[in-house]
Amino acid sequence: MAEDLNEQQARALVQQHLDMTDIRGGDSWVITDVQEADWGWVIYWTSRRADKRTRIGPGSREGEGPYLVDRHSGRVAMCGSAYPVQQYVDSWRRGQWPDEPAQGRDSLPGSWFDLRPRHGYSAERLAMTAELSRELVPGHVLHGEHAEPLAKCGHCDSVIYELPARRFALVHLTWAHGPEQPPWPQTAVFTSWTAALEAMGEHTT
Repeated sequence: MAEDLNEQQARALVQQHLDMTDIRGGDSWVITDVQEADWGWVIYWTSRRADKRTRIGPGSREGEGPYLVDRHSGRVAMCGSAYPVQQYVDSWRRGQWPDEPAQGRDSLPGSWFDLRPRHGYSAERLAMTAELSRELVPGHVLHGEHAEPLAKCGHCDSVIYELPARRFALVHLTWAHGPEQPPWPQTAVFTSWTAALEAMGEHTT
């Protein structure tokens, strides 16, 4: 960007993403709090009804955290809720946590579709989590790891999971509905979202 953003512009960027995020019952998403840092802003949000009902400070939808906006580049990211916000900030600034797609559009490569909560697919998320748990046994690289499904290939049974410490795993589930013998299910672990995206782009069925 030619010039640094100001807070009003940062709010407007986040509101664009909120306006494109589904919500039920005629409600709407609103910004509840803005915290400034040297690199930009942390912007909290919730539903208008919840904001009127609680008035207890920053919040967001369950499973999702505040937005991050870089004042220099205009990049936007959304935190998760599993870790402290600062951990997401640090990972994002190192390139290990993804930006939001521009204007809320899906930026995943090829046939991949987004499984993060704001995109729906709650049943699919539960199914991918449960099946991975069934297939893993001691000795597998992911056994004992907390894994959150982020995206699935529409052409096969490959899924991208988020792991602790900002790592990502590309897993080809077998759907055996029971324990597998390592190295099954086939798994590749990446230490950045950029590397995971590259693998998704190179992925073939």
